Amino acid sequence: MSKLVQSLALMSALVATPMLATSNPCQNGSIEVEGYGEVLVLPDVATLGFNVKNEQKDAKVAKANVEKSVAAFIAKLEKLKLNKDAVNASEFSMYSTFEYKNSKRIFTGYQVSREVKVTVNDFALIALFAATHWATFVASLKAIALGFVSISKSIVLAIKN
Repeated sequence: MSKLVQSLALMSALVATPMLATSNPCQNGSIEVEGYGEVLVLPDVATLGFNVKNEQKDAKVAKANVEKSVAAFIAKLEKLKLNKDAVNASEFSMYSTFEYKNSKRIFTGYQVSREVKVTVNDFALIALFAATHWATFVASLKAIALGFVSISKSIVLAIKN
């Protein structure tokens, strides 16, 4: 019987030791630390989205007008000496337009539009776009998106500062 009691006592001690060690972390020599960090980084690149539009009775004329305006806009951008990949003319769309008179749908022509995205890392150029008469080529500035060329580089820079 004493061997049974000794065996039970030994087993209880072996089972209870890990439970006691985890209930008080300082007792086994470990320290638990929790924390929170936040890094604030200013964006280093801006993408401006312009929309060039034209509406005409003839779809070919509307498309030609848009392409002419986009080409003139890009030529004007080239004078700013932007990076080679800074300008992207994409997202071409064309659809019919109508008006309604006396409950009748009347065809008015075609609207053609093309999006031009310009990526800059000199934020002074954003003010230049706003201050000058870019509207002679562009119907509207759709969006300005701020971002990072490299997030990892931005985090390293923020940690240094």
